[in-house]
This record gives sequence, structure tokens and C-alpha cells, in this order.
Amino acid sequence: MKKVEVGKVRNIALAGHGGSGKTSLTEALLFASGQINRLGKVEEGNTTSDFEPEEIKRQISISLALAPLFYRGHKINIIDTPGYADFIGEVVSAAAATDSFLIVVDALSGAQVQTEKVFRLIEKKPVAFLINKLDKEHARFEESLQSIKDLLEINPILFQFPVGEGNSFKGIVDLFSQKFYSVEDKEEEIPPDQKEKAATLRETIIEAAAEGEDELLEKYLSEGELTEEEIARGIKKAFASGSLFPVFCGSSIKLCGLKPLLNSIISLFPSPLEVPIKATKDGQEVTLNPQDSSLTAIVFKTVTDPYVGKLSYIRVFSGTIKKESQVYNVSKGKKERISHLYLPRGKHQEEIEEATAGDILSIPKLSETFTGDTLAEEKNKVIIPPPKFPTPVFSVAIEPKTQGDEEKLSTCLQKLTEEDLTLQVSRNTETKQTVVSGLGDLHLEILTERLSRKFKVEAKLLEPRIPYKETIKTSAKA
Repeated sequence: MKKVEVGKVRNIALAGHGGSGKTSLTEALLFASGQINRLGKVEEGNTTSDFEPEEIKRQISISLALAPLFYRGHKINIIDTPGYADFIGEVVSAAAATDSFLIVVDALSGAQVQTEKVFRLIEKKPVAFLINKLDKEHARFEESLQSIKDLLEINPILFQFPVGEGNSFKGIVDLFSQKFYSVEDKEEEIPPDQKEKAATLRETIIEAAAEGEDELLEKYLSEGELTEEEIARGIKKAFASGSLFPVFCGSSIKLCGLKPLLNSIISLFPSPLEVPIKATKDGQEVTLNPQDSSLTAIVFKTVTDPYVGKLSYIRVFSGTIKKESQVYNVSKGKKERISHLYLPRGKHQEEIEEATAGDILSIPKLSETFTGDTLAEEKNKVIIPPPKFPTPVFSVAIEPKTQGDEEKLSTCLQKLTEEDLTLQVSRNTETKQTVVSGLGDLHLEILTERLSRKFKVEAKLLEPRIPYKETIKTSAKA
């Protein structure tokens, strides 16, 4: 694995409504950066980030997936998250590991219900938008932009705009680099008929940059202009503070707009050094310093595999973690032995020797550690607040199809609830039923499929029985 200093790391989660093209965008960014040499497609079930059989079958994302890439000397950790409400817990997990979000919006449908849910969920994080699928028939860029403004009640700023849309889509104008990127992925000068529009919109970016820093605002008001370096600095500060919402655009299927997007991620998106992480130490709130030599990390996702065992996904906030070492689980007060470290890319795991601040990686077979736990050195008992997952809203009874599998079902359900904290299992002593609760019927349907695939336990879902009570309704004399 290439070693990259913390200031050149970007940790970004892709989120948005289902079907907006997050997985295709992830695949396209990996391809554009040279990380993969063959472009996978959701319809063919061969993308990097959708690899579970349940995802391939339904052609939707169900679990978050990590897709790191290297570009222009920077490391960009992308986490692709599901877009369906039943799996919003994965977005919560991703938020615990990333420094910013890129919300993908379908140019045909505009901002939708899940767009708003995700935005409200992560409103304390820096958020940018990408209007995708501009090559599709009936794509509507201006309407999609307006829907973001209306639904989310914000004033986003265009950093790119398309030339044509639908069947006449020719490419995008990038206002930051002041270049035109064609559908053929060629960098050209801005077309003459688009220069006036580009100049007007770029002035909006310069004004936003000036508002990002008092010193820049004074200079802009007195001189009326800023240097390219000052514009980038002001935008970066405003974006990191959450006061600026950049809008990008393109087509992940046509591979249009990917390189200017990657350039913008490097130039404008915050590094771990620029996003303060709050924690507690001895009951007092502290701010973590990524350049501190003392280890601090959080487990944001747990995956259980019957063959590999438990895999813990962690984000390192400070210090260094090495294979064949020992760490301290501050949340549990237990020591853990680190035998191996892996850099995941989809389902593939590349073994690494160590990881430093800003890195996202996986550790196998941690016996006492689960999602939300803080790992640190025993002398440095800092606790990072664990992510808060939504409460289950839909409950059904579950039982094995084969008699005698009750105990095995109970054990396997326990493992899956450790993996997904939006699932809950309880036993109704009155009806003698095991009740499983989740975020929707699809959520629980996939639970039964995972029981079958991972643990060879066939289960069926039933309506929970209601323990009716008798009560006295009227008075009588005898």
C-alpha cells in the first residue's frame, strides 16, 4: 500500500436516494483513477462495491463498501452506502468514518425522500452534491438543482454546469479549473457560447470564497478580486465549516466529469487535519489531534463471516496501529491482540503492515470489540462517541423451517445483530415466539436470506401473535 501523509487523505461517503447512481459513480472513479482496468456494471453484478449475493440479485446496495483509490499523490477513501431507507444504518456507520459526504442526485428525478433523510442525518458534516445521469433522456439539470434548494432549504453553489442534457449532452464546464470536459473525456477550452454564463457563475464562487475567511472578504471588497490560491483556500474553509454546499455534475455511465470531480476532491474537500473530532477523556470533552502519536480509532462496522470469522472495520483518527501488536478497547476495558491488518476494496482484502491517522482498514477476529467501540493505548483512555443508529420500526416473528434448529437460529441471529445494529431480537414469553425487529420488510427479508447463505439456517417470517387479555368491562350484582 502506498504511504500517504494525513494531509493528503480524503475520506468521503457517497449517499443519496436509491437508484441515483452511487455504485456506478464509485466504479467510474476507480476506473478513472486507474485503480481498476475493467469497468463493472450494476446490471451485470460485477461492480467493486456491490458484491454480496443479495445485492447482485436485487441490483441495489445493502451494505456499505470501502473503495480506496490513489490520484495525484493523494489517497481518497470512498465509502459507497445504500440508498434505501431500510439500510440507512449503513449511512450512520459511514458517517462515523468519513470527513465529508457527496450526495448523488438523479437528474431525472431530482432530490427525493432519501436525499432529505440523509442530509438531515449528516447535517453536521461538510456536504457536496453531484447531479448524475445527465446523459439520460428526460434529464433535467435546472429542475434537479431547484429541487435540492426547495427540499433541503439551502442555497447550493454551482461548481460545474452541463452543456446540453439528455440526448444532446455534450459535456460539462468546470468553473474551478475554467475548462470544458467533453463526453469523450477530453479537456478543452470553454465553448464561446458558454463563456458568459461561466464568468457569471464563477463570480458566485469567488464571492463564496471571500465569505469563507475575514481576511479574504476584506481584500475582495477593497480590490474586487482574489488569486486562484485564495479562492481555493476560502472555498475549502467555507466547505469544511458546513456553510457552503458545492454542486458538481456529470454522467458516471459516460465517464464524464470524473477527473474534474477528483481534482475538486483533492483541492476543496477537507482532509482529516481540517475536520475536528470530538471525544471524551476522564469525563471532559477533548478535540483529537490527527498528528498526535497516541493511537485513537473507532470501530464503525462489524461483519460476521462463517469462514473468515468477525471482521471489524475501523477508522484511525490519530497515532499508528500495527499488525502483531496489542491495543486497548477503551469502551469495554479489554485488551485486544492485532494479528493482521487489511486494506479492503470491495470484497478484496490487501494485507498491510500498519495504518496511520486518516486510514480506514479492517481487522479480523477481535474477540471483545464491536461496532461503536474505541480502540486506543491503555494510557490514553479517550472515548469517541459511538454512532447513534435508528430504532427499529417493523417487527415480525421468526422461526426455523426445520424442527430442532431453534438454538442454532438464536445463535446466528445474535451474530447478525452484532453486524447490523438496526436489527433487534427479543423473545415474547407469553406467545413463545422469537420476534425480530428492523427498519422495513425488505430489511427482514434479506435477514432470512443471509441466515440461509451464511449459516445454512432456513427461517420463515410470520405475523407475531397478539397476547389478548381478559378484563372486566361492566359491573354486576349477585
